[in-house]
Amino acid sequence: MSYRATVYRVFVASPSDTQPERVAVRDVLERWNASNAMARKVILEPVTWESHSTPSMSSRPQSVINDQLVHTCDMAISIFWTRLGTRTSEAESGTAEEITLFRDAGKPVLIYFSSCPVVLEGLDLEEYRRLTEFRKKCESEGLFRKYNDLNEFRTLLQGHVASVVDVLQAREDRELLRETKNPVEQPVRDAPASALITNTLPDSTAPTLESKKPILNRESHIIYRPPHLNKGSKI
Repeated sequence: MSYRATVYRVFVASPSDTQPERVAVRDVLERWNASNAMARKVILEPVTWESHSTPSMSSRPQSVINDQLVHTCDMAISIFWTRLGTRTSEAESGTAEEITLFRDAGKPVLIYFSSCPVVLEGLDLEEYRRLTEFRKKCESEGLFRKYNDLNEFRTLLQGHVASVVDVLQAREDRELLRETKNPVEQPVRDAPASALITNTLPDSTAPTLESKKPILNRESHIIYRPPHLNKGSKI
């Protein structure tokens, strides 16, 4: 059975060392959809640069991702383990830049830091130092969560996603209520007489500029007001 639903686009932002978590995010969102989508008329769409971006040479790589994906998503989920990511011209890394853009736009961002064991032989110490500094910065600016393994991450994310969906829906309800209380009046468009002559009207009733009544073109739905009615007159 088909149904109308609101689609919230969820951007997954993380460095390359969190691939299992990225898969887990998609799985959590799909499970939420399976349990809630039809009843709540809401769908959560996981968005990643791997699956949603299009090759482009119009700007720097991160700027392309920002334009194509970040600006079009409603919330972000960001995960870190041992890496912060490649530095950009605007931020400590691409992921850090994405987080800043979501925050500046007033959109929800869920940030997680992994406490999973690390193999020291393969650890990039400079990257880990940069990540540690970034985590300290996040501590002073907001709230994030740590997790010890993938199962704990899934459990945390399930509850947090449900809470954010409630926030997004409440925000939309407030906007809809505000629009209902203050509807925007659409101006009536003037149209040339030639645009009003169609096969739906007999020749004897074809409109002219001397017509005394406003005319509605039943095909194009354009209303024509004779000049003498355009100022202060009502239909």
